[in-house]
Amino acid sequence: MATGNTELYADFSGGLNLEAGPYLLSNNQCQDCRNVRASQSGALEKRLGSTNVSQYLNSATPPVQQLNSAHTLFATTGAFNGFIAVGPVFSGGADDSIVKITPAGITTTLKTGQESNKRWSWVQGPVSGSQGPYYGMNGEDTPQYWDGVSAGTADWTGATGTVPTGTDLLIYHLDKFWASGDPVYPGRLWSTGVAAPTVPPSSNEGLPDPRNWDTAFVDDVEPNDGEDITALGKVGPYLLVFKQRKTYVLSDPVNRSYRNVSSQIGCSAPRTVVETLNGTMFLSEDLGVCITDGTNITTVSDRIQVLLDDIARLQPEAMKHSVATFYRGSYYLSVPYNDTKNSITLEFQIENGAWWVHSLPYDDFALFDNGGTLRLYGPKTQSAQMNKLFNEGVFSDQGQAYESYWEGPYWTWGEPHINKRITQLRVDGLGSWQIDAGTTFGDVRENIEGVPWEEATTDTSLFAGSGIFQPSVPPETSIFAPGAPISQYRYYTPTDGWGRAWSLKIKHLEASVQNMQVHSISAFVRTRTD
Repeated sequence: MATGNTELYADFSGGLNLEAGPYLLSNNQCQDCRNVRASQSGALEKRLGSTNVSQYLNSATPPVQQLNSAHTLFATTGAFNGFIAVGPVFSGGADDSIVKITPAGITTTLKTGQESNKRWSWVQGPVSGSQGPYYGMNGEDTPQYWDGVSAGTADWTGATGTVPTGTDLLIYHLDKFWASGDPVYPGRLWSTGVAAPTVPPSSNEGLPDPRNWDTAFVDDVEPNDGEDITALGKVGPYLLVFKQRKTYVLSDPVNRSYRNVSSQIGCSAPRTVVETLNGTMFLSEDLGVCITDGTNITTVSDRIQVLLDDIARLQPEAMKHSVATFYRGSYYLSVPYNDTKNSITLEFQIENGAWWVHSLPYDDFALFDNGGTLRLYGPKTQSAQMNKLFNEGVFSDQGQAYESYWEGPYWTWGEPHINKRITQLRVDGLGSWQIDAGTTFGDVRENIEGVPWEEATTDTSLFAGSGIFQPSVPPETSIFAPGAPISQYRYYTPTDGWGRAWSLKIKHLEASVQNMQVHSISAFVRTRTD
């Protein structure tokens, strides 16, 4: 029988902390992690997996070999409901193609012969002169529109003025299209006006018009400061304009005046600008991930700044292709870690301010509501796959198992930093796992063999076995069965299992495609006299 004082750790919500030393982490933080996150109750859980939606299922020879831009298209009357995406042709040519992807994964080419390896910006807006409602530009090719019905896209032309062709940043906000990013005009911002009066009057008169690019709607935002406009975004009613080291908001849309938010912080990756519940988040050049309310800017990535600094130092050009989205309370940021392409996704849980690392490589993200539930999709890096991410009940990526682990802080188990012995650990959760333990930073962790604490199937009482509240499956015959067995393991430490502090590494079996949750870890602790 285990003896000693009991200590309990039941909060894993702190996430990854690379800023503090291993002995200085908070008890709910970790030194390293992969493909795990905190549940709403603070438990440690394996992240949900992804499935493949499209691998160009309608063609033996896919029209493109990979996707580097994707945008959700929401159906209007008679129009398309799905995705529009861009990528290089599969046949080995130098050009990109624009394709449409249905929710069922059927992919069809809309236009070929586009400039290679150029990211497109797509928006959805009003129809004007039979053009729209989907519009896109990449800064090189003629801007395109698609009506959602025709077999291909067509040139987006202006009824008043000219649609800018050197711009690759496009956003729809305040009933206007805003475009920027032309290197010839580094501080210039173009926007659309309203439909001009016609004879006889048209139904669109006075309404927002994506074809009205009058020169009266051109602004130069500090054009001679030596910095280009690098990104556009929105925060509430305000338009955000970013340069490398500056941030502005359009404070007066009527008189078109811009207010400087910061002269030190800007945005380095245009696709990381995402509006969230607490403000708009973005990736800056040297201060990591920031959030703004249109008045102030705050950094939120201090705990993982060393990781972002390494990526910026090793892959400065690739870093600008980082992408982000906001989904189910988290900001997801895909970045090029140890690669020239996006290779991992960082998750920031806004509610508890925790960061997590997932082995999810994506070149873009797109939110899509198909059937009343909003889902997250994305083109997988360097592939022809459009994936659906974070699917309930799925714990593999396209059928393949992924590594999941959490490497905890050095717990002192309620005692000062003096020698102590852990006579037994008890771990509660769902599924199965492996525990490795170490008592000194830098030492190789030792695997601790665990044995089942209780077998749920051996008891036929009300709360176990085949009882009304039984936790075991299969068979799931009870009224209140939760769908997964409750796992309770205890670990007897080795003969020399003593130390001042203990760090545990919780690992899911690498070949497993099942769920894993850890709810609490308790221990019996005895203080040593030496």
